[in-house]
Amino acid sequence: MTEWVYRSVSDLVDGLTAGVSVRSTGDGSGGASVLKTSAIDAGRFDPREAKPILPIDLPRAKCPVRAHSMIVSRMNTPTLVGNVGYVDQDYDDLYLPDRLWLARSKRGSGTDMRWLTYYFASQPGARRLRSLATGTSGSMKNIPKDRVLNLDIATPSASEQHAIADALADADALIATLERLIAKKQAIKLGMMQNLLTGRTHVSSFSGQWRSTTLGDVVKVVGGGTPSRSISAYWGGRIPWATIKDISNFNPHGTQEYITPAALQASSARLVSAGTLVLAARMLVGKAVRFDVDVAINQDLKALAGAPDVVDPAYLRHWFDAYGSTLASSAGGSTVAGTSTGQIKAMPIELPALDEQQAIATVLDDADSEVAALRTRLKKAQVMKTGMMQELLTGRTRLPIGVSL
Repeated sequence: MTEWVYRSVSDLVDGLTAGVSVRSTGDGSGGASVLKTSAIDAGRFDPREAKPILPIDLPRAKCPVRAHSMIVSRMNTPTLVGNVGYVDQDYDDLYLPDRLWLARSKRGSGTDMRWLTYYFASQPGARRLRSLATGTSGSMKNIPKDRVLNLDIATPSASEQHAIADALADADALIATLERLIAKKQAIKLGMMQNLLTGRTHVSSFSGQWRSTTLGDVVKVVGGGTPSRSISAYWGGRIPWATIKDISNFNPHGTQEYITPAALQASSARLVSAGTLVLAARMLVGKAVRFDVDVAINQDLKALAGAPDVVDPAYLRHWFDAYGSTLASSAGGSTVAGTSTGQIKAMPIELPALDEQQAIATVLDDADSEVAALRTRLKKAQVMKTGMMQELLTGRTRLPIGVSL
């Protein structure tokens, strides 16, 4: 196989061309627009991330987006500067701002711009670009053009660049397919919730009447608390202690912190049985989860325990998926949004008979399981692509020319 050789970026691309700063508006769509810096991310390009240019500034706009090019964020925050995205078609009405560069293959160089974009989107490539950034500001960094053009890159032959790009593009296609499928399944579940949780559509042969009530009539709302942080004997025990952090990064099998029996006895923290609905009453107001283990809860959470012959907790969890946002919209607080026990109890709810609740919960649980399985596949595909980039873009693994996924 042909050995890789070090070539400067200036030998690979025809330069780095930036747009100009133009005034834009967030209103309306269509017509000439200027890209936002968020239009590129980890090798991807999203043409929807753009703002219409004010008519008075249209004559000043330059550097339209062109096919087979790489866009680079030359000025951004320390974590986003050097971000790149590949463009596969012309966009005559999309223009670059002054904070983005556009690069195309240099005539006669044989550069596959997909390969070059993948290189700079990889961890080593992105790290090299970010390391070129200068600036004393903690919030904005700038990459000098000459330092990018002088950067040396281990470069395979044009045919091997193409083979690497094809392989990684196949991985991207799988990821994109899974992302679209997840979005589709989530939309289907949303439609199912809108129908099943209102009684517009019944599951199977169910046709009984629903009753109008309030949460306070069917559940008991219990708050929690925090043991004293100054008493070490209260912490590091075996009792899971749930906070808002555990709602945000939910693990049904445990929590981020654990307390001792002494802490439970000495504080207002409350032990909640496994399967009971736990509701966020502050910050993530309206978000509800169910733990598979007994947990204690802090003061930012509420446990909603209903009579087992009246309300099914699995049904109630889906109900909050659909209607928890109404609770969030009424949340108050001068610094952190929160809701009260009274507001929770006052929420109106339409309830079918218990057996229909359970049937509805089963249908929606199955929909959740489908999405979870797809998310697992997506994660595996993303990990696979990362591994491929580490191998193919460094030359540790070589592809026979003409082979893709």
